[in-house]
Amino acid sequence: MNKIVIANIIFYLFFAINTIYCQKKSINYGAFSIEFTHLESIKKTSLIRDTTWFYYIDSMIMYVFSTKENIFKNDIIIDTKISYNYFIVRDNKQVGLFFKNLSDSTKYGWFKKDSVLTNHNIRDNKFQEYLEYDSLVSKVKKSDSFLIEKYIPKSIYKDKFIDSIYFVYNKKNIGIPFSLSPYLDSMKSSKLSMVKLIFNSRYHTEFKTNIPKQVWTYELFSTEKDEYFDNKLKLMFIAKELFDKNQYLPLPPQE
Repeated sequence: MNKIVIANIIFYLFFAINTIYCQKKSINYGAFSIEFTHLESIKKTSLIRDTTWFYYIDSMIMYVFSTKENIFKNDIIIDTKISYNYFIVRDNKQVGLFFKNLSDSTKYGWFKKDSVLTNHNIRDNKFQEYLEYDSLVSKVKKSDSFLIEKYIPKSIYKDKFIDSIYFVYNKKNIGIPFSLSPYLDSMKSSKLSMVKLIFNSRYHTEFKTNIPKQVWTYELFSTEKDEYFDNKLKLMFIAKELFDKNQYLPLPPQE
């Protein structure tokens, strides 16, 4: 039996043992998505959906960033682009591992958590500021668990075109230790699960035409295992080894 075969057997035994171990541990899944419209020109727009999946195992968190972009021209989809990135942190540290390929664990870099999460709109959303500058106009209780609040701007400011904002709160435990707004969660004693911003149609001075109505949606929801779950689990084991070795390598050049 050659060394390569022995090495493969050892790796798969390690992977199997860790899989059994993690099956006994509490593994939580969840997802956070943002959908918005990006205007490239008056005839060319793109509908972008950023989705972040969360995988929690003990003190480790994997963020899977997915971006799907449908590019339109004259209301017809002319191209679709999808990309994935993977970011893993442990013990709530400020530095974590960033992978660009699920199947190639050799290409990674160390990045600051705050920078990565902010770039993916998971930090500094400051939704509570809308409560200060906007007026509550309706409150609908769908059940004992769900509450929907609607706000509108108190005043119309230059370049401010938000028509209305919806906050959806959920008292049920959705099993995701992540919050769209810790402040609002605490204030409402509930989980802020969705924020929807609706923008009025408006005249664009640069393009000299009216911009259609837009909707930006921030949503937190539960999710299930997918076909790539085992690969993600494997990547977390590899990251754990790198964390244990404390291999804080120089950051790779940005592409």
